[in-house]
Amino acid sequence: MNMIGKNNAYWFLILNAVLWGSSYIWSKILLDHLPRFTILFLYFFGGMLLLGAFYRRRIRLIRRKTTAIGIVAGFMSILSNIFCMLALGNTSSSNTAFIVQLSVVITPLIMAVAERKLPQTGTVAGSLTALAGLILLTFNFDNHSFSIGDIYALANAIFFSLYLAYLKIYTGDADPAQLVFIQHVTGMIAFLSLAVIFESEKVAKIDFDFKVAAVLLVSIIISVLTILIQSSAIKYVRAENATVIYTLEPVAAAVFAYLLIGEKLTGATAYTGCALILAAICLSIIKKPARVKSKIVRVIYRSGQSKAS
Repeated sequence: MNMIGKNNAYWFLILNAVLWGSSYIWSKILLDHLPRFTILFLYFFGGMLLLGAFYRRRIRLIRRKTTAIGIVAGFMSILSNIFCMLALGNTSSSNTAFIVQLSVVITPLIMAVAERKLPQTGTVAGSLTALAGLILLTFNFDNHSFSIGDIYALANAIFFSLYLAYLKIYTGDADPAQLVFIQHVTGMIAFLSLAVIFESEKVAKIDFDFKVAAVLLVSIIISVLTILIQSSAIKYVRAENATVIYTLEPVAAAVFAYLLIGEKLTGATAYTGCALILAAICLSIIKKPARVKSKIVRVIYRSGQSKAS
């Protein structure tokens, strides 16, 4: 997306987090009518068609390097989605939401290993603040019991973190539209295979009406937009800061859940968690005063030199 640049990348990632947060609600509605892998297949298939229609000229010029990068990124996304579905089937949605967002801690560790340097102090502070907010917002202290679903959710968090780090490191000069198209083709093939293997009997009994079609169309558009925005904006934002911003997802999901299906946050703990997540995002996107001050000092010094000469 050509409109995304260094000056606005953070704001587009915030928009992305809001869109992704809304997608949980659309998916929840669709799960009442369609099997899981079938939904994911339709997301990727519909996204592939939309991208092919809008970016057909650019897609014709896909290079081998971009294809290879897109396939690897696609498989990481596929594994993340599969483990998310397995987690939802074996543990509560609150546990899944909390563990999946542990990517806010995992991603800085992956980037530290890849770059062979410690994370910045601001990144660590933002990650820990976001983690505290996630615990308060999503974790069920009263009814939590360890299950295999928690392992699946952790695997989801790990593969999503690897996915973000991979995009940051390897997609610097890749065309976002081409990259996302390859990811959608890869995902479409994978989830079609899984749907045929595991859901053939369920698909035959689907009652597909206008409401389901409308929600599915909205979900597909959001799916394409979010991956396009992410592939474009990640070039200008550190992957670990992006994961902090993405902790806004459960907050956005809570807002959309209230507006669309009447679910409400309960208790001061949840609201405190939301506040901490918003504070963490501010820590990640606000420039350090010291840097701003040093720039001002340099400008004043240079202007003084030019006047003196």
